[in-house]
Amino acid sequence: MRIGIHCGPVLAGVVGERRFSYDLWGTTVDIADRIRYEADANTVIVTQQVHSRLDHSRTFNERPILQTRALGDLHIWVHSPLEPAADVAEAVLDDAN
Repeated sequence: MRIGIHCGPVLAGVVGERRFSYDLWGTTVDIADRIRYEADANTVIVTQQVHSRLDHSRTFNERPILQTRALGDLHIWVHSPLEPAADVAEAVLDDAN
């Protein structure tokens, strides 16, 4: 599993006529999806915006700047595999509230 996390505004809504599904759109989602491809298996990768919002109780290693044509240069951080990746996702949600 590879997880990419970014924070920012999104557009959300229900799509479908017979079978409904909830979906998110926007640049925030695009960035999270793009950085996910830079993650190694079983890791969590976050942008600088997310990293600066965390309480730094988790271990991250800075990666080289990711240069993209459509999204510009992205500063990314990878979660150290010393602790379960689910803890990072929980921390992001806790810090957002």
